[in-house]
Amino acid sequence: MKSNIKFFALAIFIFNLSFAACKKDNDLGSEAKMSEEEAIETLETSLANVATGLEEAAKIAGDYSAESDTSAVTYCNTTHDTTWAQAYTTQTGAGSYTATWGFKINCNQIFVPVSIDLNSDATGTYQSLLLTGTETGEGDYLLEGLLPSAANYEVNGDYHVESSVTSKTGLKNTYSVHIQLAVTDVILDKASFEIQAGTGDVELTATSPKGQSVTFTGTVVFNGNGTLTLTVNGKSYTIEY
Repeated sequence: MKSNIKFFALAIFIFNLSFAACKKDNDLGSEAKMSEEEAIETLETSLANVATGLEEAAKIAGDYSAESDTSAVTYCNTTHDTTWAQAYTTQTGAGSYTATWGFKINCNQIFVPVSIDLNSDATGTYQSLLLTGTETGEGDYLLEGLLPSAANYEVNGDYHVESSVTSKTGLKNTYSVHIQLAVTDVILDKASFEIQAGTGDVELTATSPKGQSVTFTGTVVFNGNGTLTLTVNGKSYTIEY
């Protein structure tokens, strides 16, 4: 009888140990995924970088839209590139980037510039309340509105990001992050080169060191006045840049 009691006691002890181990693994697995708060800060960083970059790119259009028909013959349908440093500050952090923009001037049949094909490559680092990160981004855009009759510039296109993001809290994981952003009808003022309006759709996928992935999708509204609104899972965040 005593042997049976010892056997059952041992079995219960082993079960409890196994249950505790499984619970610990599940807890760690949950913690290992990027949190929604961390995802929001990561998206804020990329969106601020995109908005700042588009306003800088609008200055390229300003350099060419005012050219005369005669001088336009020398650069119509040719490609060019330029590199600059850009920086931004948001409510939760700041970043600095080096951006290289390639651009092709599209002209009409009488050699008047009408639009620009833009592609960008940006690399940089950032710090936020919860994260530190390094980021590489590539963008492809069409900027229209170079004709004098157009009231504003208008941009449509896509931006893709690959980044390495390290959490400052919890397990302090380093995540591999992929972001896709599509921007639609982003309007930029011809005089100030500032964004006035526009929308976008964004998706972020973060993979933890244990290979666990989580995806967040959202929408973007460019408000003008140096702000945009990001909405994820029904919650809206205003981002200043």
